Amino acid sequence: MQKQKGFSFLELIVIVAVIGLLVTTALISLGNARIKAQDAKRFADLRSIEKAVQSYFNDHNHTYPASESSWVDFMDQLALSLNNKVLRDPVNNVSSHYTYCWNAGGSKYFISANFEQPLISGFVSGAISFDTTGGGCIASDDLPATASGVCGPTRLCLGFPFN
Repeated sequence: MQKQKGFSFLELIVIVAVIGLLVTTALISLGNARIKAQDAKRFADLRSIEKAVQSYFNDHNHTYPASESSWVDFMDQLALSLNNKVLRDPVNNVSSHYTYCWNAGGSKYFISANFEQPLISGFVSGAISFDTTGGGCIASDDLPATASGVCGPTRLCLGFPFN
């Protein structure tokens, strides 16, 4: 009897199943890496904005920036500190964007962003209600912005009066 060359049908099914498992594992890992990278960018962007706002405060008679018109105008006010970059959330949709709010007189502000994974502890947490009477709020790419919400594991809030 002559031996057949090649793989049997069962062996091919097993090989395809193993390759499928490897591809699935790789895709899941890449998805988690993408989420972590987006959250890392959000964190770095918020810290950069916070530093730029503090620099603006020091250079402009101890008032925080107020930009009634748009996120781009707000970024223009911080252009020197941000090397002329316009920072936006990597996803940038209604549930995922940066928010900047200020009060009347420019003595207080906060910036916030929603994260896809819980943050490490040590940041502001709890409900916030920021009085923007005479002030305002803007969001990246002029999406809806609000001065209230909950800061916590998946929403980072920075600024004065928080730090």
